[in-house]
Amino acid sequence: MFFKICLSFGLGAGVFSCVYFILSLFNAGPGRNVVLAVEFAVTLLLALFVFYPKPKKPADEFIRSGAAGSIPKIISALFYSFLVLNITAFACVYISNPHGGWDAWAIWNMRARFLFRNTGVITDIFSPALWWSHVDYPLLIPGLVARNWSYFGRETTLAPFLISFFFTFSCLGVLFLSLEILRGRKYAMASGLVLLLSPYYFYSGTTQYADVPLSFFILSSFAVMLFHDMPGYKDNRLLALSGLLASLAAWTKNEGLLFLLALGSARLVLTCLRNGYRKGLGEIILFSAGAFPVLAVIILFKNIVSMPNYFISSLDPGVFISKAFDFSRHALILKFLASELFNVKHWNLFPLLFIAGALSGKFNIRPENKPGVLAACLVFLFSGAGYYLVFLLSPFNLEWHLSSSIARLFAQFWPLVVFLAVLSAGRFHPPAYSKNPD
Repeated sequence: MFFKICLSFGLGAGVFSCVYFILSLFNAGPGRNVVLAVEFAVTLLLALFVFYPKPKKPADEFIRSGAAGSIPKIISALFYSFLVLNITAFACVYISNPHGGWDAWAIWNMRARFLFRNTGVITDIFSPALWWSHVDYPLLIPGLVARNWSYFGRETTLAPFLISFFFTFSCLGVLFLSLEILRGRKYAMASGLVLLLSPYYFYSGTTQYADVPLSFFILSSFAVMLFHDMPGYKDNRLLALSGLLASLAAWTKNEGLLFLLALGSARLVLTCLRNGYRKGLGEIILFSAGAFPVLAVIILFKNIVSMPNYFISSLDPGVFISKAFDFSRHALILKFLASELFNVKHWNLFPLLFIAGALSGKFNIRPENKPGVLAACLVFLFSGAGYYLVFLLSPFNLEWHLSSSIARLFAQFWPLVVFLAVLSAGRFHPPAYSKNPD
């Protein structure tokens, strides 16, 4: 139940952002009752999709209340102490800097103002004069901010703050509750503590950038996919829901589109190898069906944008060859990657220790979770290769580009790294599941 509550925040936020954008194209002003009516209808459809009919529950032998084990009091005390500390710090940062970081007020909230004021010329958002603001970035955050301003009846910094706050702590909730289902409360508590002790992740939330919302959708799509693989819980709607969540990642930032393609490809390849191409095609059809509605909105959005992506527009065969064989660029990228990977001021290194143990064979991954873990490894590989190529061919000063973005790329995948690290830590003693996703 609590897992669904955390998941529903991001899911509802993403869907309503799409609805608001589409209605804005038809000049349906933010104060019109039609917006509320459409949102109500979408909410009803989502509720019917999620709650009825109820899927078959896992067999009793896969559920046991003792899987969590006893939780040391010091772990519980640390978890709740750092939770309160992070919430307090979040509020203090808002009081001292209510407009967030540069991207928040110069990109996301600026576009939200175009949507909210709704002068009837929505294409003004994509004016070539605003080329510096990544006009091709999707509108999940601006649409959501504008919709909340319409609820408030005015433009207020409280709306983007609340959106960032709820995405940040909903991501923590999805991490905690999904691992409580898959591993038990003790491991869930450990995962939450690791994330709470990752300074840069929560700093990213306070900046009101789109990286934390993107991390929410990345983690949620994987968690839902793993639930689909639980024995006795083969509910095909979960694959469609995973596709929907992954498509909302693509509606958040361009990096999310790479993630969507990587996740779909990884799932298809692994399922075909394990269960044959018929099963693989069946699963990818379900995944694509969930992703299709939001993908249609993204395609519509991309067709409206008058300016191409800066990376695509700068591609040239001569430049590509020159930069690809410039080994100083490779060396600089690898230097920044290594530096960020072991930056203890930004990240908690415990997940890396868990992963090292898993790779060395010290830890054990349950058979039904292996496809999801392998899919995650392929996604890291595909996405990492894509990011590396973007940096390698970047039209900007490479050192500036790396220093301004590499930590944020880590933040996008950090909750998933923690999730997979804790999922693979320690030996299992079946029966394993401590809870039911319902």
